[in-house]
Order: sequence, then structure tokens, then C-alpha cells
Amino acid sequence: MTKGFTILFVIWCGCVFAQPLPMVIVEKNGVYGRVCVEKDTGKLIEFQTGYAELGTLTKNAVSSGHSKNDVVEKYVSLKEWEILEKKWIIDPVEEKKKKEKTEKVKKLEKIKKELGLSEESFNDLKQLLKLEE
Repeated sequence: MTKGFTILFVIWCGCVFAQPLPMVIVEKNGVYGRVCVEKDTGKLIEFQTGYAELGTLTKNAVSSGHSKNDVVEKYVSLKEWEILEKKWIIDPVEEKKKKEKTEKVKKLEKIKKELGLSEESFNDLKQLLKLEE
């Protein structure tokens, strides 16, 4: 058994709500957990740790509006889960943060230009307003 962290998350209406949970990582016969994904895209719908009968995640996907014929539920190893987690959770969140930061920098530059402030004066203003880049 290895100590580690997993992510408890729910994908609902295209939104990901994530919470890190400390846990003990256990693989049984090479199985770390179960995933339900869209057949065509491989997009992650749901993940649960543990070795249990398949079917629950498919039922959950169907009850949330997916067609039973459009989803696949399967067992995954820890390595397979880490790949899915990176592709469908970590990378999109990081990309969103990067995009938001870029947009914030552009807005700040536009405001600085419109106010006609020097870099030093604008930095002083941001500091007074407690804004960070």
C-alpha cells in the first residue's frame, strides 16, 4: 500500500468540482478503480476508486443524460487513472488558469494605457488596490 492523494470530483453540466482527499492507494489484481467514459471521445464522465462490480458508473451516466450505448465503464490501473486524470482534469484546469492570467494581464495593460500611467505609478496603484499579476 502506498499513501497518496486522489481527487474526488463530479462532472456536472460541464463543470468540474475537485477536492483533494488523502487516501491509501490500493490496487487489487492491478485494478485501482473504475471509470466511465464517452465511447467516441474517451472523455471522462466519472471515476471511483476501489474494486467493485461494473455497472454503477454506467447507471450514473445514464441518469445524468448520457445514452447507455454512448458510454463505457471499465476497470483502470493507477497508471491508467493518472493518464486520464491529467488529460481530463489537470490539463484543462491549468489551461483555464493560464488563459485567465493572460486575459488579466491584457486588461491591466489596457487600463494602464487608458490612464496614461508610468509602469512605476501603475504598480503603485495596483499595490494600493492589492492587485497582483
